[in-house]
Amino acid sequence: MAIRPDWTTGTLTLVSGSVNFTTTGSALQTAAVQAGDEIITASGHVLIIEKITGQNSGTLYAKCPAGAAGAGQALRIRYQPDGSRYQGAVRDLVSLLSGGQLQSLAGLDLVVGDYLRAVGAGVIGKVAGKNLDALAALAGVNNGIPMFTGDNAMSLLDANNLPLGKIASAYNWIINGNFNINQRGATSKAQPVGVYGYDRWKGHANGLEQIIEALPAGEYTLTWSGGGTGTFGATTKASPIKATVGAGNRSIIVPANATKVSLVIGDSTGADPWVNVERPRSIEDTLCWRYFFRVNGWIGGHPVKYGDAGGIRNAGQVILPNMRVAPTARILSQPNYLNCSDLSFGSAQRSDYAYAIVNVTALGSYRAWGGSFDFDAEFA
Repeated sequence: MAIRPDWTTGTLTLVSGSVNFTTTGSALQTAAVQAGDEIITASGHVLIIEKITGQNSGTLYAKCPAGAAGAGQALRIRYQPDGSRYQGAVRDLVSLLSGGQLQSLAGLDLVVGDYLRAVGAGVIGKVAGKNLDALAALAGVNNGIPMFTGDNAMSLLDANNLPLGKIASAYNWIINGNFNINQRGATSKAQPVGVYGYDRWKGHANGLEQIIEALPAGEYTLTWSGGGTGTFGATTKASPIKATVGAGNRSIIVPANATKVSLVIGDSTGADPWVNVERPRSIEDTLCWRYFFRVNGWIGGHPVKYGDAGGIRNAGQVILPNMRVAPTARILSQPNYLNCSDLSFGSAQRSDYAYAIVNVTALGSYRAWGGSFDFDAEFA
């Protein structure tokens, strides 16, 4: 199904540390905003909606970070496909249930005072309650995290020294960062300068380039695997690259052999954030379709129509996934024809569907169906 444009009506108020949010004049229920849709703040944070509780209110899955809080902000809600809102969460749950933890837990002989900890991959063990004595003996300090240093012994770890504590966002602004999607069927990631191959990536003199659409102003960290040097925010160096940029469409360049490319808000130079930002394939597909969409077999209805011979007539439409702009259409293989020929796409196209026209060759019914088409809305 087509994804609707971002909902930007009204203003947004977020409170640091709270899961509740409110809007003004946004009519969220009327706009059919649902759980799983994303609030994209001006600061670049991506907040997942848990529930819509009214026309101008709702709750988030996680508490609002301080950097995203504020009243009267510009509202931007990005709709997600019905099937993909929960698909990733369900897949993760199934993976956890089959990972051995439940079997390990069932085998424990617990007594009063015991608590649990992971002792290996898919293995849960118990720790005797007497270890709580070591915890009680600690003098808590700000940002201190208790950790075991031995049997019945604990100390405090400074949270500021945790690598994952430096990951400021779990949203990757790079689309197709691990090059899993290749609608064009490119034989190599490397392409001539300016030519698109794998989805969202085009050839560059220094490797591969992706144009990020409408990146909010702020500090970001670009990270990739595979070595070499890249460029972001006028900085060229090895991964990671931390830079502050203004709002707008922004270019990132990575080596042609790069994998696991991510761009997250804030300073994430302490650790590669890929494990936290990788998206389910279904969502990644949908994000790519905004810029390029290949149709193998006409999906627009191809109805039987009637007309006079020799006339240019409407042959139906191809439904598109709400692309960035009205796309450029290209015919890869001709459709099948009944009493018509020369299918093309007229000049008056839209971002969510494309009109097809044919030359009718005989009086009476005519029809076009099948064929393969590209619809390209990428940046030049």
